[in-house]
Amino acid sequence: MYVPGLIAAAVQVLLVGSAPLAPSATQVRAAFLHAWQGYRRYAWGHDDLDPLSRKPHDWYGVPLLMTPVDAYDTMLLMGLTDEAADAKRLILERLSFDQDVSVQVFEVTIRLLGGLLSAYDQMVKNLTAAQLQEAAKKYFDMSNYARFVLLPETKTTP
Repeated sequence: MYVPGLIAAAVQVLLVGSAPLAPSATQVRAAFLHAWQGYRRYAWGHDDLDPLSRKPHDWYGVPLLMTPVDAYDTMLLMGLTDEAADAKRLILERLSFDQDVSVQVFEVTIRLLGGLLSAYDQMVKNLTAAQLQEAAKKYFDMSNYARFVLLPETKTTP
């Protein structure tokens, strides 16, 4: 069911400082930071955090950095530049699709590919032409590799 103005209100919550929703935006930002700081403290470099045990969890036995990739664009939208810089550094240093693992295509598509596409979109808005070329080269190299790795999973049999 579509609620008029709901999407606009959600966008305002993400944009810290929007007048009518500033208290809500502050609460959303604080909740995000609380969750991120827990991940950072207990599960840095892994896919996610089990909040009850405070133990890291990797979905496929090896870290694919699901949480940092998925959260990066949200950090940028919320103006969390320090947190985004740390996540970006971790992603660039450690994310590797050179893994011999079976994955859930849907989850990898929405969390990793979607996160990387959104991050790329957010990042290119502030890049110089030279930086844009370098970012595009890294992105296309990564996406071509991901396509090659995922291709067998997308084939269907008659």
